[in-house]
Amino acid sequence: MNLVLLSDHYQPVQARGLFWNWTSVAEVAIQPCPGGTSGFARWQCGEDGMWLLPTPDLSECRAHWVARLEARLRGGEAAIAVTADLAAVTETRGLYGGDLLITTQLLQGLAHRLRQDLVSVTSVEQKETLVTELLQHVQKAASHLLAEVQEPAWSDLRPAQRAAAGTSLVLGIEENAFLVADTVATERNLVKVTENILSSVRVMESREAEDQHFPSRSSLHLAEEAHLELPAEAIRQHGVNGAVRLVFFLYDKMERVLPSSTNGVKFLNSRVVSAGVSKGRGIILNSPIRLVLRHQRVEGVSRPSCVRWEAVARVWSETGCRVKGTNITHATCLCSQF
Repeated sequence: MNLVLLSDHYQPVQARGLFWNWTSVAEVAIQPCPGGTSGFARWQCGEDGMWLLPTPDLSECRAHWVARLEARLRGGEAAIAVTADLAAVTETRGLYGGDLLITTQLLQGLAHRLRQDLVSVTSVEQKETLVTELLQHVQKAASHLLAEVQEPAWSDLRPAQRAAAGTSLVLGIEENAFLVADTVATERNLVKVTENILSSVRVMESREAEDQHFPSRSSLHLAEEAHLELPAEAIRQHGVNGAVRLVFFLYDKMERVLPSSTNGVKFLNSRVVSAGVSKGRGIILNSPIRLVLRHQRVEGVSRPSCVRWEAVARVWSETGCRVKGTNITHATCLCSQF
């Protein structure tokens, strides 16, 4: 961690649109957020005259357009329209930390909102169209939040705040995928590809279910990065009314979103993959999920751990996952929970 040394009474520091300039050392420096946003940026200084952290806390900085989107959704506007605008704007505009806290929460609430909207829709085809369109917009928006251009925004947040926003992002896109799975009435495999997220929503008869592979064998370039195999036995045990509904995700660039380790020893060294079954979170499987994950970095690393994200505690946990084998390029994990 780099700290900025204050020289006597004056130290100007540039920080993403903010120019800090004051003539005395204070415990906390407060400055209005940049133009087009609301809130205050804070930079805390220690008694030794050095910044406690190398960057200001911009988690309160929120763009006006984000607040307007939130107000539109709360005002009763259709979830599809709000989400389409969210996907479009996040592709072209850089965000601040506070924007991430709001937008990820919006993603999480959209599925619940559309479930309410679907009560008045009688056509099965129209319901399927609405939920599929919503997932497309949500996945685009989530993928944009993971893009390189938004890296400074994630850096605005402290580790606990990043964990909260990252959890909302993951849960939000999963809830929307489950909404699709619960709405589709026939056997399907709906695949959606965006820059940083690959998803698959699968509906199938539980009695005829076979081993499921994600990504599919046709996606060989992605299978080199990560490959998940869900045994048929584990699928069949979770059928509801003769059908089983599964969602899969492959995420890129999650290392800046879900903090790895507070002590700096462990770090995220692979893509992030998830698998879920509708109507059942945290279920213990009779036959474990098998994952093969490629190491992102191979030099100077050792002792890999297979971990899963605990959404409640917002930490990586080795509970329920173990390393089956590892070599220079890949590690094989066995996990007993979705």
